[in-house]
Amino acid sequence: MANRVVINICGEELTFIAEESSSYMQRVGAYVNDKMAEVLDSSKVGRTDAAVLTAGSPEALRAAVQNGADAVYLGWGAFNARRGAKNFSDEEFAAALAYCHERGVRVFLTLNTLVTDRELPQALETAVQAGRLGVDALLVQDWGLFGLLRRTLPDLPLHASTQMSLFTSGGARE
Repeated sequence: MANRVVINICGEELTFIAEESSSYMQRVGAYVNDKMAEVLDSSKVGRTDAAVLTAGSPEALRAAVQNGADAVYLGWGAFNARRGAKNFSDEEFAAALAYCHERGVRVFLTLNTLVTDRELPQALETAVQAGRLGVDALLVQDWGLFGLLRRTLPDLPLHASTQMSLFTSGGARE
């Protein structure tokens, strides 16, 4: 019998059959991100304290900002679960930060994949570069990277990704 993964998002139960491939988990992560963006869509649930929307491309980012997003989260570099999306080149990422900040919109960078020991230096460098460019926060999945980022970039806010697999309030307080 296959392992079942059940995720509840605002009362909607989503069931997945777990596979051991990383590409499957990336697809599940992208689906969950899309569902969360849908839940936060102000036209469907009414205005929340903050509308945080996903932006998988420069065009999607402009649409999110022009439609009232308070913050956007996006992928840049190799360490985001939305590798299949267009995402942002180095130039587009810098331009996206400027565009959003000029309009009072915060930008969260997704570093929401598991990272191998060999990838840690590159993932850390991506975060350091993003911090220098002015990203407002990082969404992180990997606990090891989370701890390293906390020590290396103590002033940059870190948020737990939906892929972080937190199950208790104690884990959330970490």
